[in-house]
Amino acid sequence: MKTVLAYLKKGELVLVVTFTIAMVAVTFAQVIFRGALDRPLAWSEEVARYLFVWIVFIGGAWAVPDDAHFRMDLLLSLTRGLSRRVVVLFSCLCMIAFAIVMLVYGIRLVSSVASQISPALRISMAIPYSALPLSGLLIIVHALELGLRPAKTDAVGKES
Repeated sequence: MKTVLAYLKKGELVLVVTFTIAMVAVTFAQVIFRGALDRPLAWSEEVARYLFVWIVFIGGAWAVPDDAHFRMDLLLSLTRGLSRRVVVLFSCLCMIAFAIVMLVYGIRLVSSVASQISPALRISMAIPYSALPLSGLLIIVHALELGLRPAKTDAVGKES
């Protein structure tokens, strides 16, 4: 199971890095075409926006297993042992609940915009909006992984 999760996390990182490079390249090309060649690309802003949406959502899921999201950790600093573990599990359950909302409403959103076509790229709007339910699913998987880690270390990797 650890191997599957490691490949999943690596795949997310590859996606985020690839999309970031593509977004920078498209934006740079737009600057060159608009400024130097005086022939702006009609599709570049739309591509950059959709890539950014995917980067944010997939990157957000990628950060979960490393517990890299910012938070207020007052309760964690005040607790030890079993109490600390309960706080970590509660935090993971809250993440899972939020991710379920993302997944369910993301699927509804994708199905409602599937017939809409983007203005410049002429693709289904389901493609950019698919980042939401996919991210929700990935967050659920990673939050379960985080919550089920051995009790000897908590979600932030500190001794309990």
